[in-house]
Amino acid sequence: MDQILANLCINARDAIAGVGKITLETGNITIDADYCARYAEAIPGKYVFLAASDDGCGMDPETMAQIFEPFFTTKGIGKGTGLGLATV
Repeated sequence: MDQILANLCINARDAIAGVGKITLETGNITIDADYCARYAEAIPGKYVFLAASDDGCGMDPETMAQIFEPFFTTKGIGKGTGLGLATV
């Protein structure tokens, strides 16, 4: 979890120009039959959730399509490994 949170926060920090906000939320959630009817991969039950958000610049569709590819990075040469979101 430490590595996941660190990578999410580092990427969020890098997307924020100047002063910004990173929000991490945790909670409990129950997935019911109605939810499962809309999302076939869901399994009913009680879960813990983790949500991360920031007010950074966001990503264009081309970048979004590659974010989990190992070694993909939007950072300059020598500035990132590209493994942050792939690790997450």
